[in-house]
Amino acid sequence: MADAIADPRIDGLDWAPDFDLAQATTMGVGGTAAALATARSAEALHAVLRRARQSEWPIWLLGGGSNTIFGLDRFEGVILRLGREFAGRQNEGDGRLRIGSAATAAAAVKEAQRAGLSGLEFMAGIPGWIGGALAGNAGQQGQAICDLAETVWGADWNGEAVELSRGEFDFSYRKSDLAKIVVTATRFLLKPSDESAIKSMIEKFLSIRREQPVGWRSSGCIFKNPPGESAGRLIDRAGLKGCAIGGAMVAREHANFIVNQGGASPRDVLELIDHVRQTVLSRHGVELELEVKVVRDSLGPKNA
Repeated sequence: MADAIADPRIDGLDWAPDFDLAQATTMGVGGTAAALATARSAEALHAVLRRARQSEWPIWLLGGGSNTIFGLDRFEGVILRLGREFAGRQNEGDGRLRIGSAATAAAAVKEAQRAGLSGLEFMAGIPGWIGGALAGNAGQQGQAICDLAETVWGADWNGEAVELSRGEFDFSYRKSDLAKIVVTATRFLLKPSDESAIKSMIEKFLSIRREQPVGWRSSGCIFKNPPGESAGRLIDRAGLKGCAIGGAMVAREHANFIVNQGGASPRDVLELIDHVRQTVLSRHGVELELEVKVVRDSLGPKNA
């Protein structure tokens, strides 16, 4: 039987009981979690992972919250986050850039530009943190972040240190073995380039992102693109743009986004996701696969 969830009193670990999940995600929906644990050091991270395993606490690793929807009123477990101490960025020379998992994608792109290194431009405009981007192999326009990862550091769910080199973890479209561990830092292998060329590429990708909903709370693209097709186009052709359930609505700007119009509940969002999937399957015979991570229960451990 799992032990009661309580502050383990670990040095370098911040503990917040009855944490409001809505404030931790860009969609802005969710109930509460038993606790939020924020690790400020590798030692604290390893210690809380060991304690969670020993005590059988459900645990969910959360980054910037841009690709996660909490679809439940109460998560009877621990939300684990890395503190800003894991947001470091270092130019190691020879085209190598070391980025902490708590660094935002925007900060990583800016650091690469400052170093005159090309490769991360496609991450411009993508929300969230580098750790979450690696877990889901984020990208756009045929480029993806795991292609650039040379070395990864982190911890497994037993609290043991992990170091992986390229070829020691698999990844594919919006999927990565790195979701199976807690990544704390990554060395990216990039290519030297002219600053003006890098800036031009960044602007190109930012212009693509401007075609998506602006000013609304959302979790980014809800569904993966089926092979040879666009999820947004399928949803649009099914006549679902502007379709709403409660406070959740399929964005009119881009049909693969669901936005919180204000006051959306977890049930609103989940019911709308299910309605979109069922309608697209009925109209086009295509079963859409989720790109966002949806938390419907307190089972764990899991990685977002």
